Amino acid sequence: MSIRNLSHIDKNQVKKIEHSDNKVSNTSTAKAESAKDALNNDSLNISNVSQDEFEFAKVELSKLNRVTMEQLSNYREMIQEFEEVTDQQIDMLDKKLENNFLVKNMNDPEVWEMIAKQIQLG
Repeated sequence: MSIRNLSHIDKNQVKKIEHSDNKVSNTSTAKAESAKDALNNDSLNISNVSQDEFEFAKVELSKLNRVTMEQLSNYREMIQEFEEVTDQQIDMLDKKLENNFLVKNMNDPEVWEMIAKQIQLG
């Protein structure tokens, strides 16, 4: 197909393309009108919402916010308690191991020297 064969080009001159509305009648059908009305009626229109509905939504949101903040506070308390218990357990374990023979001698160079000698004799 050559570009010269297109209907809107005549001898390298581009003809003005007519808009499709000029060829098709502008009469609307009943279905088109009902669809247009349905589109306008189905969309959410803020101005149709009453003041009572706004107040109800505000109250419900404040209730939800309060409950959520209480849950968040409870979670924070549980995390804090967990961290305190963990710190206490670490402190207790450190105190118990403080007097343990193995822990005392684990980093003692004399103990490691004695172990090395026994391995060599071994």
